[in-house]
Amino acid sequence: MARVSRIWEAINYTSDEVKSLDMLLIDKHGHQIHARVHKSLITKFKHRIVEKEIYSMDRFSLFKSGNAYNVTSAEYIIRFKWFTSIKPVKTEITNFPEHTFLFVDFDQIPLKIDNKHLPDVVERIHLWSDLKNVTKKMDMRLPIHEPPQTLPRITKHISSQNRKTLSDIIASVNDPSSKQIHFTCEATISKILHD
Repeated sequence: MARVSRIWEAINYTSDEVKSLDMLLIDKHGHQIHARVHKSLITKFKHRIVEKEIYSMDRFSLFKSGNAYNVTSAEYIIRFKWFTSIKPVKTEITNFPEHTFLFVDFDQIPLKIDNKHLPDVVERIHLWSDLKNVTKKMDMRLPIHEPPQTLPRITKHISSQNRKTLSDIIASVNDPSSKQIHFTCEATISKILHD
């Protein structure tokens, strides 16, 4: 069983042709894998698969993920075949994750520079404040809001508010007297919006 966390059409931008229907699948343990439906099978599967729904799947094949710009760190990609079976799970499953995130320490960002994986920035820092020491751990549920149908235009004032350059951020991390706090997140691109 797996949840379809994201679904998108992969486009060949030189010919504007749809190459495949791609999905990011998540199992109940939060493990992710990329799944692909070849363009010749899109009409068979496209209207049977709904984003955020959980499915039971079998009779598919696996192939090695490529050497560059992989959606997940999984070694394989699922390939749907003509005989692949996909059935929606009708029972309510509450402990099945919708999204997974990989948070990394700020000083680990330079080690993530490669073209093997395709990371994405999900959110940007809107506020900087003094460093605070937290002496206990706590579990916290963070709501993940769906993006609005139309994205607001970012004005020059908003985009430059609290803006830091990479040089500023690296300097503050390397400065032991700095009291700034830094958060980073690694995620995957689910949709590219064009003007």
